[in-house]
Order: sequence, then C-alpha cells, then structure tokens
Amino acid sequence: MKPKFKAIGSSVVAIALTLAIGAPAHAATLTYIFSGTASGTLDGTSFTNATFNIDFVGGTVTGPFGGEYYDSGATGSITIGSLSDTLPGYTVVNNTDPSFPRIGFFDAAVNADALQNTAFDTYNLQTTFPLTSGTSEYDTVDSFTTGNGTFDFTSVSNTTFEAVSGVPEISTWAMMLIGFGLVGLQLRRRGTVLAT
Repeated sequence: MKPKFKAIGSSVVAIALTLAIGAPAHAATLTYIFSGTASGTLDGTSFTNATFNIDFVGGTVTGPFGGEYYDSGATGSITIGSLSDTLPGYTVVNNTDPSFPRIGFFDAAVNADALQNTAFDTYNLQTTFPLTSGTSEYDTVDSFTTGNGTFDFTSVSNTTFEAVSGVPEISTWAMMLIGFGLVGLQLRRRGTVLAT
C-alpha cells in the first residue's frame, strides 16, 4: 500500500505547485473603511463625539482619469454608535495627484468627503491599504443620502482610512483544500499503520 500513497502524495504536490505557480491572480473584493469621531445626525437622531465607521464593499475600479481612480459599484453602510444605515449609490474616489492626494467618497448628488495624505498618491483602489490617518476634509454643510434619510457631520476628527481584503483569492482556496487533503491522507495513512 505504501507505493500507492506515495504516488497519490506526489500527484497532490504536483497539482498544488501547478496551482500556486501557474494560477493567474484574481482581484479580491476589497472593503474600504473610513472611520473617526464625529458629531451630527443620522436619519434625524443626533450624536456627539461618537465613533463612526463608513464601509464600502468594492465593485469595479476604473481609471485613472486625470489622476483619479473610481470605484462606482461600491455598496456602503454607516455605523455611528448603535445607529446604522445603508449608503446607496456612492462612489469611492482616490486622487493620485501629488499636489492633491486624497481619498474619499461621494453620493449621487456629488456631496463629497475626503481624507488627505501623501500616502494616497500611489494608491489605485485595487489592493489592500494599511490603516492611515490624514487631514480630514469632511463636509459639514451638505447632507448625505442614506437608505432611510440622511447623515450630516457638524464636526469630524481622528479620521482614518484602510482597505482590507474580504474574500481570499481562488488560488488561496485551492491551496487550503489541497493542504486539508494532504493532512487527511497522512492521518489516514497513520491510522492504517497504527492498526497493523
């Protein structure tokens, strides 16, 4: 029986290497996260110096157009303390112009908020991005559309941005499944050897 397991093990290793080396990279879905501390209202309910998170799950990135990248298929949500709502029809935008590097978002009425930092001048919205603080350019005049009304900031501070991967790439899943298979085969082989 040992040659059979050896042949299977060699085949599995060959397949794993082929997938790891030859598989094209697939873009993972990204979540863009804007956070900070703010005062204002969400759907008519006031909040003061509350922590907020504005999350957008990425859609399709286009650009650059004049140094800007857009993700206009993003679906969003806002959470402020115990309050939350959806953000329909938003676009995440990054301006890579070295004299004006900022990342932000805007709604269908083109109300916009942004965070300025020179680190954004090389970012293209297609990869993860580490937690980064910056100069806040949050609009305290316009109301932003939510699924149930609007949100308004009257003050904003301690703002940050990060982009995290939400879904592993296909090659990552394949390698994980092959690894589980190899562990299973090894355990099965051990069980057979111990039983005799």
